[in-house]
Amino acid sequence: MSDGELEQTWDGHGVGVYAVAFAPDGKRLATASYDGAIGLFELGQEQGRFHSAHEGKVASVAFSPDGQRLVSTGEDGKTRLWDASVWPPTLVRDFPPARDESYWATFSPDGNTIASVGRDQLVRVMSVHDGHLQQTLTGHESTVYRAAFSPDSGQVATVSADATVRLWDLTTGSELFTLRLPTNSGYPTPLWDFDFRCTGPDCWIAVPLTRGKLVLYRLKGVYGD
Repeated sequence: MSDGELEQTWDGHGVGVYAVAFAPDGKRLATASYDGAIGLFELGQEQGRFHSAHEGKVASVAFSPDGQRLVSTGEDGKTRLWDASVWPPTLVRDFPPARDESYWATFSPDGNTIASVGRDQLVRVMSVHDGHLQQTLTGHESTVYRAAFSPDSGQVATVSADATVRLWDLTTGSELFTLRLPTNSGYPTPLWDFDFRCTGPDCWIAVPLTRGKLVLYRLKGVYGD
């Protein structure tokens, strides 16, 4: 069993690192920092490389399923797509901006779409290929912190400071259901993260609550028998 030995330490960001993501091949890391830069790090290499990406802090970074592209979000309300196969990363496009800070964006498993969420309470689903805003999903009543696609890329789950997790059908653009969590909305924020996984016909949603609880929901038969 591993003893958790420290393998490597990097520095170079001007201020705190807000988020980190592994590339699918496990050989690179991307970081999002309050200094407005994204960082790219090769495992085994001593120095990271940094590129100015947003005005103000960068809130999230995520690699595409093939590891060739990177999506970032920032407090400037922008969601940006980068070509991560070259250095410096080339800006492929800006997606339609949010009205307030963008906190999170993620690729669908098939690599065709991106879901972006933030303080404006909306869920934006956008085409990777042309940047077109395909859907704007409304229903959350406070900041949306995270989004995760289902394995078939047909649904997206979101978690919000309104103390709900919602599952959306991207075929119809409608909300399938809402899980109202055992906590109150308000300050301090009751939740800001979750994970969504499917095994066989069932799916599981795990939500850590900032008031000391972890809740797990089982969605039976989502993908049939």
